[in-house]
Amino acid sequence: MLFMLESGHNFSSDICTDSIINDLDTNAINIFREKWHGHSGNERLTNLADEQLLIDCGAITDKGVTYAALILFGKQEIIQKKLHHAEVIFEYRPKEAAGPAAQREEFGAGFYIYYDRIWELVNLHNDDQYYTDGFYKHSVKSYYEDVVRESLLNAVSHRDYRLGGGIFIRQYQSRLVIESPGGLPHGITIENILNRQNARNKLIADIFKLCGLVERSGQGMNLIYESAIKNAKPLPDFNGSDMYFVMLTLTGQVISTDMLSYIKKIDEERLNKITMDDYLLLVSLFTQKGLASIDITQFEHLVELEIVRITGDSTELVNGEKVFVIENQSAVNRRSIGSKHR
Repeated sequence: MLFMLESGHNFSSDICTDSIINDLDTNAINIFREKWHGHSGNERLTNLADEQLLIDCGAITDKGVTYAALILFGKQEIIQKKLHHAEVIFEYRPKEAAGPAAQREEFGAGFYIYYDRIWELVNLHNDDQYYTDGFYKHSVKSYYEDVVRESLLNAVSHRDYRLGGGIFIRQYQSRLVIESPGGLPHGITIENILNRQNARNKLIADIFKLCGLVERSGQGMNLIYESAIKNAKPLPDFNGSDMYFVMLTLTGQVISTDMLSYIKKIDEERLNKITMDDYLLLVSLFTQKGLASIDITQFEHLVELEIVRITGDSTELVNGEKVFVIENQSAVNRRSIGSKHR
């Protein structure tokens, strides 16, 4: 279990001493303006003076320029002087061996300047993976844009800016590792990360919400988990994290083509009704992990959606391709593959 001993101080709302609006990059401000306007449809935003725009979003107050403003809109030379460790470093490493990265870019300007560039870099080495369904061959990407962007947003809005060190994004052939300073925010653990929210830098998170980068506070990790399951990838991995760093690993390789094929066949109407708990149940069925602690009643919603059915002593996927036997009233275990229970 991870924890961070802190009182929940919102560093991003603190005033950056001696900073002025001229320390902020006009290009970054205009990118934010366009995103906020596009998300809200508020035409007033297009003609607002930069200072008023930043006041309206909370980045500037009557006390001065906040650290959120510096982190999101700051000029590189100013950030280097006043918050030099607020940087993001991308590395592409096709091999696991130590040594210099094959590609490396460092980003020390305001977030809105480099936000799109991070995805461009990841996508340069974003291989297709293939699976067959009958006579048809389908492809899935190793990494999806919304997941990579959400992971970056989480790192920027949740890292501890009081600690030195930047955010590292390291891309390998089959995994993407995002490492950010500061443990998980106060009250958040690996066990409750999908159910509890506590933004370490709430002002940054609020500004992200204004322009639609995050729809609801705390939902980014749910999206990351859901995408992994929908595309039959391993769940996000926090191994290597401690109270000083969070290390999030996203694996690009498909772990079960059967699971991928099955989920892709579920129609959109039912797919939109599946909850995170439902997705995690499907993962347990296909991977045979954690089945002993699953109570049969937990499948009720999947039964209602006609994705799973319970017949006698088995739990069965609706298309009949796999059968899962219930050993007793509280546990579910897989019995066979490829034939229905009779």
